[in-house]
Amino acid sequence: EKDCKNIYELSTREQGGKDKFPISEKNINDHAFWDVFLTATEKTQAPFIKRTLKKEDVDVTKIENVIRNIVTNQDRKIEKGVIFNYLEGIKPFLADEINIGELRSKLKYHATSNTYKIESYYANEQPDDVVKEIRKCLKDENYTFKIKEDLSILQKIHLKIVYYYYNEIERGFSNQEHIGPLISRLDKRINDLEKVIEIKDDGLENFFTIVSLKKVNPDMTKVLPLLMCKQLYDEKKEKSKKNNDSYLNFIIDEAHNILSYSSERE
Repeated sequence: EKDCKNIYELSTREQGGKDKFPISEKNINDHAFWDVFLTATEKTQAPFIKRTLKKEDVDVTKIENVIRNIVTNQDRKIEKGVIFNYLEGIKPFLADEINIGELRSKLKYHATSNTYKIESYYANEQPDDVVKEIRKCLKDENYTFKIKEDLSILQKIHLKIVYYYYNEIERGFSNQEHIGPLISRLDKRINDLEKVIEIKDDGLENFFTIVSLKKVNPDMTKVLPLLMCKQLYDEKKEKSKKNNDSYLNFIIDEAHNILSYSSERE
């Protein structure tokens, strides 16, 4: 009987369960997937995700440029701690460990000069020396940022969202108050997502699929059915263009635990 069924018992506990639901690479790179997954607001967060996913992947030159631009930016609409938040955000994706704590103790904002200062150097006058001292604090003065070579597709997208958030903040293209809440949800959501999905283009092997969310946390319980239904519905639409003699049915047990009256998405 199991031979004709796809059965997935998903779990967000610890390292997740042995089962993972297949999501296609096309869907993972679709901004609509991330809008739903991150519960992005329509006016500000969703447009940010859409333009971010269209941009180039992050490289070390981009990473270093944002550091330089933040410390030399004299627009004080940017919070003083943004440089540290940025480094904390990209740290998990770097090949080498960096010492952000030492940088926190040495890099100071000099209000009179409206710029950052480290040792005897001011960022508005000696930007190269300031960047050199930042490298020295993080690792050593010859340190070059390196991105891990084995990042998964999800991790690359995670890095991309984090990087372009700070890139837009330092350029004045985005408002921290609008996009910041989405960034704060990112780490936990993607960590949970990696436990319950696998990126696979083959799709479901059998015509009947059962998905158990009994061991999935409440946040993921709300978004996973939406993501699964969207993918299956999109696939059915494509197949219907060639052959329209099949049906797609969703049966959601205990649906009141997933859906709510207050969510337009659901």
